[in-house]
Amino acid sequence: MPYDANLVLHGINSAGTHTDLDNACVEAVALGVNATGNKCLDVRKTAAKGLIATLVLTEEADAASYDDEATVVIQDSDHLDRGWAAVTTFPLLRSHIRRVWVTCTIGFAAADLGAAAVSGGASTGMIVGWDDALSTAGGTGYLYIEMDGTDDTYQDAIGTGLDGTTTGEADVVIVPPLADELICQMQPGTYHRRFMTNKRYVRAYITGVTHTLGICWILLTNEAGSEHGPEYPAP
Repeated sequence: MPYDANLVLHGINSAGTHTDLDNACVEAVALGVNATGNKCLDVRKTAAKGLIATLVLTEEADAASYDDEATVVIQDSDHLDRGWAAVTTFPLLRSHIRRVWVTCTIGFAAADLGAAAVSGGASTGMIVGWDDALSTAGGTGYLYIEMDGTDDTYQDAIGTGLDGTTTGEADVVIVPPLADELICQMQPGTYHRRFMTNKRYVRAYITGVTHTLGICWILLTNEAGSEHGPEYPAP
């Protein structure tokens, strides 16, 4: 069952234009596509119970929405107007993530997840993950930080320390090949989620977006594919 116009959960709205993953998204309640690019699919016609939902973000996120997030859930139901329930959820989508190469001075622990990352008073953000090596003092690896704005480069943290304000602390180390950059993971990206359903209808349910994460497609297939998109590690 390859992708075609009948297997799109989100992508082109009723006016025939591409749609963003944004705060205007309204869940579909009919087989026809709605004004925000969402529609329900009748999967009974496919005779496929094992399916793969693929989410594709095709451009960079809105530059003004550095800490924007989105939750995308695939739901199923036997009725278009009621009974919708989650069958699989994509990873939390974040618009801008910095990968900062650091040497750990105090090991990062579970309490640091979601804590503020403060660097030299100029760069702020939220810690969303780290390499296992940073769980122990002296370890070197990547710290993943959700940015708050354009000034969150963490360049000023070199030698001054980057403090999670809870437990973990680290010094930023710039080493080849990162001498002139701190990698920023932004959309676009591709994510896959396998699921099974014995219900008749399937739709995408999008919540939590404050601004926009750019043009988005959510497609349905039963073709084999990778299970994960370009996700950062979580402790």
